[in-house]
Amino acid sequence: WGQKSWSWQRVGNVVSTVGRLKQQISREVKPQSVKHPSFEMVLSFVRNNGLTVDKVRTLLQERTQLAKNISDVFNFAAEFLRVMISHGTLEIPLLAFLQHLLTYQRRFPRHYAMRVDGCGLDLETRLRKSFQLFIHRLLDAIKNRKEGEDKEGVEVIRNVFSHLLDMTWQDYDHLLLRDIQLPEFLIETVIKSSVTEKKVVIDLFEGEEKMLEKHKLHMKFMEKWDTVTRFTHFLESDVAQEDLREANLFVVAMAANTEKCHHTKVNCDGCSNKIEGPWYRNLEIDEDCDLCPTCFSMGSGSRPSSHTKEHLFQHMSKHICEGCGMSILTHRFQRKSDNTNYCIACFRKESGKDTQWTLYQLTEKPATSNSNKYLTHDNELVQGQEYCDGILIPDKVSDGVLYNRQHSWLLFSSLALSMAQKLTEDKPKSDSMYQRYACELLLTCVQLISHGLKFALAAAKDNNILKLQKELEMKEKEERRKKEEEEKRKKEK
Repeated sequence: WGQKSWSWQRVGNVVSTVGRLKQQISREVKPQSVKHPSFEMVLSFVRNNGLTVDKVRTLLQERTQLAKNISDVFNFAAEFLRVMISHGTLEIPLLAFLQHLLTYQRRFPRHYAMRVDGCGLDLETRLRKSFQLFIHRLLDAIKNRKEGEDKEGVEVIRNVFSHLLDMTWQDYDHLLLRDIQLPEFLIETVIKSSVTEKKVVIDLFEGEEKMLEKHKLHMKFMEKWDTVTRFTHFLESDVAQEDLREANLFVVAMAANTEKCHHTKVNCDGCSNKIEGPWYRNLEIDEDCDLCPTCFSMGSGSRPSSHTKEHLFQHMSKHICEGCGMSILTHRFQRKSDNTNYCIACFRKESGKDTQWTLYQLTEKPATSNSNKYLTHDNELVQGQEYCDGILIPDKVSDGVLYNRQHSWLLFSSLALSMAQKLTEDKPKSDSMYQRYACELLLTCVQLISHGLKFALAAAKDNNILKLQKELEMKEKEERRKKEEEEKRKKEK
């Protein structure tokens, strides 16, 4: 049994040794087609009986002609872009040309030079340079525009730029992507078109203190107004004589509310006709100067002797404050739930309840050849802005801006992932110089992402602090209000 067990052990060792040798040989001795992929392509080309010399020559001629055509198209587009932009504005023919070019995006291959293999090194270089020239011209057209200038046109160019770069990047594209600073450009596009990043926390609106003082004076006038039957009696009172100009403004502000004030009518001082609807009031003279829209815009009709072309007018609109019942002379806040309007003083009493508002800021409109400058918050003249819980949200962006933002973010992610894949290959196929460019692009992407995360965390922390501060302020106001009510009750008792 000892001899037999020794012999079986020896056979087992031999079998295991042979197995290890087989595995080692299979790893070291690979077919030539696996070790050299190009050699496999050559063999498949030689073994293909369907290929002839004429077919190969025809294919090379077609690819050469295709490379020339694509190069000519990019050169023409780059020159056309340069000529059109030299006028200073983005003309409609240019935008129509770029949009027409973009409609053929679905017919593009995964890379602009993918179907031109075999056309020759000189022609490939020419094609590459023409594409890079067009890309640089598009980028210059975007960056040379001032903030807000030709906004829609810039978005069209930005769209074409990002779609042309949305491809399977080759090694020789890395230098172009680095030179145009593509990661920085894409992140900048995302940030500029982001609505949530531009929320502004507001404590006081522009000119709010003066508006509140004026409203306080008007409420003092209101107490006297409720005790008289004619506005002339009110103007003769001691309260109105203290500030006659503001008293006259209060009268016309009350006259705008036809439901509440029946004994005051406004006639146009230009044409002497009764005013129906909005009108314009001179704010800088003591005399009455109320003009209907026709007399104001056309410069027709008579004017008081103290009136000048430099005086500021107030647009007396149809919007009545739900709180005080006067024509709104301040910023106008429209509650979204019921579309009711409030002046800034009455808005402050209603705010702090997580209510959604639309803000129409009191805006000064410039003078024209016939009319004076004037203040207004009317819907047709001033664009509304969303306002909620102490945060002013800028105007909504267009669909083109939103599309470019999403596409830029996807393109940025694709760039970072593709560069990381190239750098993590077991046996890199690209040259060391291209590898260095890929490393620089990936490093830039990682740095931009880390900076964005840092600022996002800081912004979230600041928002939490502001929210807590606001909650504390609201509690303090509520406590003060309760104390004042208690003291008032004690005094009444």
